[in-house]
Amino acid sequence: MRANDLRRKGSSARLPPGTSTTKALDLSRIKLQRIRRLHRFNAIILLAFLLPHVVAHLFAVAGPAAHDAALDMVRWTYRPFLSEISLVTLLLSQIGLGVVLARRRVKAGGNKRLGWGTMQLASGGYLALFILLHGSAALASRYINQLPTNFDWVATPLQHPVTKWLFYPYYTLAIVALMTHLGAWLAFRGHRKLAWLLPISGALFATIYLASFGGWLFPVEAPASYLSIYDEVLGGPLR
Repeated sequence: MRANDLRRKGSSARLPPGTSTTKALDLSRIKLQRIRRLHRFNAIILLAFLLPHVVAHLFAVAGPAAHDAALDMVRWTYRPFLSEISLVTLLLSQIGLGVVLARRRVKAGGNKRLGWGTMQLASGGYLALFILLHGSAALASRYINQLPTNFDWVATPLQHPVTKWLFYPYYTLAIVALMTHLGAWLAFRGHRKLAWLLPISGALFATIYLASFGGWLFPVEAPASYLSIYDEVLGGPLR
């Protein structure tokens, strides 16, 4: 009986170790393990950028000057041209590896129940989308519009009467997705109680973030140079 017939009939018989099917399965497992290791290795490097970046944004609670000063303290790690190219390359490769792993997970049918597996896929998918959009917007602002990506850059879409309805959930979901993705990593290593603290803390961070940039704690006035970009995209001033 051929190997494919055995698999279709659900037989418990083991395939001889020398068959082509067994070799293919072994190679597939090795390839998957390598992709997971590389995804994990990339994640460790990217966390060295992401976590200080997120923490620097929390300084916005003390005002625009404190936020920009904190951001300047961490920018030296990624603002040099070669560092920026390396960061973009790492981010894009991480997205690509994540897509491969997500497709394997879905094809294997290991995502039928709502749990950490589902949350890992959902948070990873949103993070990929956010990184592409947010990164592109930051590069366009600096290199095309010649506008610094400072407190005003983050706060302006939250002050615009139209874009704020998009950017409030956009920023919130990004922070919660990052912490949820990290929580899934902990959960799969047996730290489930600790894992739940991460998305909860993400919601707390998002609240502080929005309160600071959204003008809940102190008046925030978006500069006309930033507002005009959103007006142009929307087809004219809507304020």
